[in-house]
This record gives sequence, structure tokens and C-alpha cells, in this order.
Amino acid sequence: MTPSDPLYYLLSMDAAALLAAFSFSIILDLPRYTFGFLAVLLVELGSRRRGKGAVRLPTVSIIIAGHNEAASIRRCVISLREQTVRDLEIICVDDGSTDGMADELYRLRAENLIDVALVCRVRCGKSSACNLALSRARGEAVVNVDVDCTFDRDAIENIVCPLANPEVGAVCGNIAVRNAGASFIARMQVVEYVIGISLGKRALDFFNVVACASGAFSAFRRVALEGVGGMDVGPGEDLDLTLRLRQAGWRIRFAHNAWCLTDVPATVPAFVRQRLRWERDALRIRLRKHRRILDPRDRGATATDLVHQFDYIVTNLLVTLVFPVYLGWLLVTYGDAAWMILGSVTLGYVVLDLISFLAALVVVDRPGLGRALPYALLFGAFNAYFVRAIRLVAYAQEWIFRRSFHDAYVPARVRKQAPLY
Repeated sequence: MTPSDPLYYLLSMDAAALLAAFSFSIILDLPRYTFGFLAVLLVELGSRRRGKGAVRLPTVSIIIAGHNEAASIRRCVISLREQTVRDLEIICVDDGSTDGMADELYRLRAENLIDVALVCRVRCGKSSACNLALSRARGEAVVNVDVDCTFDRDAIENIVCPLANPEVGAVCGNIAVRNAGASFIARMQVVEYVIGISLGKRALDFFNVVACASGAFSAFRRVALEGVGGMDVGPGEDLDLTLRLRQAGWRIRFAHNAWCLTDVPATVPAFVRQRLRWERDALRIRLRKHRRILDPRDRGATATDLVHQFDYIVTNLLVTLVFPVYLGWLLVTYGDAAWMILGSVTLGYVVLDLISFLAALVVVDRPGLGRALPYALLFGAFNAYFVRAIRLVAYAQEWIFRRSFHDAYVPARVRKQAPLY
């Protein structure tokens, strides 16, 4: 090993230089993993001590709204009719479909598999469709699900149980990848969902900072939902609704044992499109529509509101914006040794994600997760470089060009009626 060798240069650095070189992962990434891991352990120990007591289940209405989902709606409904909670009101809305979804809803209604079939001849968007269904719902709890999902048989029972606490306004369910074998990109999302949802939301629930009741599978107290006026025009309607419920004083919970299965994007282009939309929506909702939460003069914002907004700014926005600057600084400052440092940082990500995934294997009650372990070794680099690059592009699209305001996810004539933030 010679003085010109990058490894020699790295090993000869003093403590201050090493801290500077690895500052990005130590300051911005390490706390997220460390605190989250400890929180999950505390939650698991606490839940084992308390056990599960009997609670009175509320009456339940399930809302399924979709556009051109004729091929998926029956499978979703059958999955719901097989639940341990038998007395369910199922309301389906066809949001201006052109693939025969309306006819399929009529057949399901004739077979008494659904209670209400609502058909909109003109597409108005998911928010409008869900609000229409809400106006017909009779249940004390309203469960909103995506058409392309199926559910474990005790999923509805488990997701409405936390609503026994009168302070809880919404509960988000756990989500697993159904098409894990479809491709490499689908398998990487298995690891992402386990760490980010099954493990991550469990940690957020411990600190009472769950910020998004997913539109794929969440339960709401009907009076809470009606109290905030239902869903606003999307995109990002699930995150927006959750933040409005929090600001209205309701607590948001995570039901780790309420499982929903969904198909994730199986190709790189589909994955990129989905994540660009998700990240643009999050930036729009958090830093435009709900930016007042960050204003210390706003007395309506609670400490937990500030915490989850701060968490987003640090672990998503700041990390994404600073990362390319950090890479450039490494190259300028350390030259050829920068690649050795970057490789060490990447190895650190691999170790942290592997620890998180192993923790998930202990605390997450889901068969077959062990098969994704080899992909957990690749997830650190996948998330640090590929997903972070997508997020950076999305932030630029939204901040400079306001792309979410032109997203076809919501019909153009409906978007024009929504306020601009």
C-alpha cells in the first residue's frame, strides 16, 4: 500500500477528517435508523406485555372507488366478503370508467356481494368518488380501500379496533407486496415496504407522529371524516386528509396486524412514474398547502405536527437536496479517495438496512419475508442513489414547474376548480 493508494489515504485520516467525510450519513441518516430501531423494540415489548383485550367493534362501511377497474373489482370484493367481520356495508363507485366496470358493479349488486353501486358517467377523480360514497355510508367506521388490493381475513377487524379509543380519528393498515416474484424491482419494493411501512410506521405510531393514512387501506371514524369535510381534490388526497385530521385534534394510529396486499410496479419506468407522482404530491401538500404547520406563530399546530413536518424536511427534503452537493464536495476534497469513502458510506447503508430488515423478521408477523433477505443487501444502495435521484427530480419538477397541478390523476376540469397553493 503506497501513499498514493486511496485506501492508504482513507486510513491515514484523523478523527476530524473522518467525521467530515462521513458527516452526511452520520448526521442525517444514522439517527433515523437508530431511533426507529429502538422505538420498534419498545413497541414490541410493550405490546407483548399488554396483550390484546376485547373491544366493541364499530359498524363498518367500506368504500371502493375506481376508474377502469373492471378486472380487479370482483377479487377485491370477494376478499372483503371473506372477512371475520361479516356485517359489512360495501359501497362501490365507478368513476367514469370506459372498460365495463359499471356492468361488473351491477352484477356484484345482483349477487348481493355489494350493498351500493354508484356509477358516475363522467370521471371526477378519486376524492369526489369517495365523498359521494361517504354520503351514502351508514357505518360508524369508514374503511377506504384501493380496488386492486386484497386483504387477510382479519384485516378489517384489526384495522377498526383502535377506533375504540375515542381520541383516534383514523387508522392506517399494513401493506405487503403481492407480486414480489414479478421482477427485481418488485422484490426491492418488498424490502422497502417492510422497512418503511411495517417497521417504520410502527415506530412513528409509538411517537404518535403517523402522518399519512394510506389511500390503499385506512379506516376513519365517520364523524371525524365528516368533521373535516371529507377529501379535498387530490393528488395526494390521503396525506392531505391525514394532516387535516391531525390539525383537527384527532390521533392517527397504525394497525400493524391489519394486512393489505397490493401489486407494486414491476418495471423501472412504472416505478419511476409512481415515485415521481408520490414525491411531487408530498412536497405540494406539506410545503404548500400545509406550510403553516411550520410557522411558530400558528397556535393551531401541535408539537407532534411540528415533529412529523420536521422529520419530512430532514429525512426526505434536506437529505435529497444536500446529497449531490455532498458527492461533489467529496470529489473535490478527496480526489480518488472519494470513491473509497463513498464505498464505505454505501457499505454503511447496507449494514443499517440489513439490521432494519432483520429486526422486521423478528417483529413483523408475515410469512415468507425471509426470501427477500438477499435483496436487503442491495436495498441500501438502491434507496440511497436510485430512489434519491428520482426524489430529486420530483422536487425540481414540483418546485420549479408545479407539475402536480397538471397531473392527469385528477381530471383537468376538476383540477381547475381546486385552489392553488
